[in-house]
Amino acid sequence: MIAYYSILVIISSVLAIFTKYRHPKFYLFSKPLPVIILIVLAFSMHNVVLPYRNAIILGLFFSLIGDMFLLNKKRFFIPGLVSFLLAHLVYILAFFTIPIYHYHPWLIALFTLTGLIVVKYLSSSTGKMLFPVLFYIAAIEVMGWSATERAIMMQSMGGFLTMIGAYSFMVSDTILAINKFKSPFKSAEGLILGTYYFAQLIIVVGISL
Repeated sequence: MIAYYSILVIISSVLAIFTKYRHPKFYLFSKPLPVIILIVLAFSMHNVVLPYRNAIILGLFFSLIGDMFLLNKKRFFIPGLVSFLLAHLVYILAFFTIPIYHYHPWLIALFTLTGLIVVKYLSSSTGKMLFPVLFYIAAIEVMGWSATERAIMMQSMGGFLTMIGAYSFMVSDTILAINKFKSPFKSAEGLILGTYYFAQLIIVVGISL
């Protein structure tokens, strides 16, 4: 079942990227489709840790709302940003549903450093959006850190996939920020969507492992 849904997500993700560049009108329908499929897949998982699964589902719902807002970035960029911020915060809470008894200071330092590098790179271009961007970057760095701590503690394929998914989400958001605030480039949307859908897919698959 997971393999079947994963194939559907991959196909619908490719469709979303294709329509973004070639058929913008169809993109309005194709963009949210992969996340809708992932919500259905997550709901179908029963022999799993339910508080964790339910938190991931809630994060997916916030992501879906963000997807819908960002279909019109000029008008709804801030609501989209807030929706994805909520998704990240829910994912952080999800990653801590399994208690982590030992934290690694070097990981905290590493993620703090990467966040500061991104902030430094973007700060001259964000204008009035500086503080929202700072808060958002802090959230994705904490998400990446919490997923890494969870993976180290769990020592399982599910933990590893979740960690890689969090990293892919961070890459997607960073490309989005660079494309919007610093240096727009043509292939950005494809890279943003590809890394975003990949992140969501393996985070959901990781629920069952």
